[in-house]
Amino acid sequence: TVFWLMDMYPDALEAKNPGSNKSLTYKLLNWLAHRQYRWNHHIVELGACMKSALENKQVPKEKLTTIQNWTDDSVFLQDLTPKKDGLFNEFKDRFVLTYFGNMGIGHRFDSILELCKRFANHPKVSIIFVGGGNRKPEIEAWMAENPMDNMHLYGYISPEQVPELLA
Repeated sequence: TVFWLMDMYPDALEAKNPGSNKSLTYKLLNWLAHRQYRWNHHIVELGACMKSALENKQVPKEKLTTIQNWTDDSVFLQDLTPKKDGLFNEFKDRFVLTYFGNMGIGHRFDSILELCKRFANHPKVSIIFVGGGNRKPEIEAWMAENPMDNMHLYGYISPEQVPELLA
């Protein structure tokens, strides 16, 4: 059997709620996760950090394969010259703080949003969130409570648009 691992539970719970690793629920989930790692013939993980975490749990390297489900790395080897009619042209003369990716339950945004407050309505700084997930509504609610002219939230964008935003 092949196990496609998208998130590290219960590790993500501990990251979200420090100290939760002492709970019975955490211990049970941890036991089940370790059984999954042992029982499956192969594990597909998403990247170097996840691979390292699994190796730290004594999962043999030969059982692991990385298949990234995000943007293909080759997209960053393109010409990053901004397009004249590009979607993100309004940001071309600004310093841009960007968050790309999943806004999931295991991700913390308190420090990022605190940083956003520091740059509220700054004329030379744009703050851009790109992605989706269960916590995206929290970001939207925070933006409604803390309106800023220089903060923008986009859903997922195409891989072809990533270099344009980074340019």
